[in-house]
Amino acid sequence: MSSKSRTVSLNSIMTGALLVALATSPSFVRAQSTAADIIGIVKDPSGAVVPNVSVKAVHEGTNFSRQTKTNAEGIYEFRILPPGTYTVSAEATGFKKYINEHLPLDSRQVLRIDIALAVGNLNDAVTVVAEAPVITTETPTISETRKFLTDGPQGTPIMTFFGKNTTLFSLLVRDAQKGEQV
Repeated sequence: MSSKSRTVSLNSIMTGALLVALATSPSFVRAQSTAADIIGIVKDPSGAVVPNVSVKAVHEGTNFSRQTKTNAEGIYEFRILPPGTYTVSAEATGFKKYINEHLPLDSRQVLRIDIALAVGNLNDAVTVVAEAPVITTETPTISETRKFLTDGPQGTPIMTFFGKNTTLFSLLVRDAQKGEQV
């Protein structure tokens, strides 16, 4: 067997191993998902965190709901939610019920909704009607993830690539440019 054949064979094995590792890694699987997250922290009027608050997220289109409680640091998390428009509410003894409606949640977005509870009776509610536009500060993402590779003639798109991980594609292109068979 020639050294060139062994090199091509070794490259094929390494490329295959890389594909298996990428395809089974949690971050790669998550990147292929359309699920999104809502997270936040609950505080009282003095700015102190409030543990054990009941927080609920309801998908306004399907009425799908999830409920959780804040931890000792006042943090709550709703992971792997379907995209859509949500209502987030929070309840705790000694505080007015908090309701925040019509919150858009896009695919793979991490939406942070920090909740400020007002002292009062649970029968009273504080409904957030207008709020500043939501800015995702939890992840360094750009909302548009579709990229067109325009290396074809006259800038014609030759491939549509979803996602931000171009490592695999760049490895394939690199090997193709070397003229090696993969």
